[in-house]
Amino acid sequence: MVHPDKRRPKKRERTRREPETGRRKRGRHDIQESSTRDPTPEREVKVEIPEELKKWLADDWDLVTRQKQVCINHVSRVHVSQRLSGDIFLSSCSGQMKEVCDGVREYFDAMLGAQLLYKFERPQYADMLEAHPDTPMAEIYGVEHLLRLFVRIGPMLSFTAMEEDSMSLLLSHMHTFLKYVAANQEMFTVEYDAAPQEYHRRMI
Repeated sequence: MVHPDKRRPKKRERTRREPETGRRKRGRHDIQESSTRDPTPEREVKVEIPEELKKWLADDWDLVTRQKQVCINHVSRVHVSQRLSGDIFLSSCSGQMKEVCDGVREYFDAMLGAQLLYKFERPQYADMLEAHPDTPMAEIYGVEHLLRLFVRIGPMLSFTAMEEDSMSLLLSHMHTFLKYVAANQEMFTVEYDAAPQEYHRRMI
């Protein structure tokens, strides 16, 4: 007669160890994949916005997000591309400064639709794309929207592998440009007005 205990199935010795057996050392390939999935900034990069321009940014935010107003004079009389390429400010600048301005203009065109607009401005942006399909956004939007780029661009630059000297030079040029804008606020030419009811319905 078989003893009752011997009829019981033997416990799998690996059952309690299975979670541990799934572990393995992370190889180089795993580290590279993890780095791709969860990038970390190389350094903290902050673009210093002059106090005079911070006031413009605050007013811009209030007009669009709280008062529900939109810009009414697109195409801007002093658009971003004009300010970054044809301005007398650049006539005496070094080649490096002009390269920086070209890069800022490219960043602006690439980032405007995804990161530089408030939600309330998106229907108008769609209208701009339809009305000017072949026109860079830097030739439509004005300096008011360009300022938003300088608020956003610091964290983006944090993820670049740019050398410290090059980063310092880039920031120096950006700060020079922002100081120029602060000293010449007449370039803010965009006017705002309350959006019509039809525009509000498009937001629903």
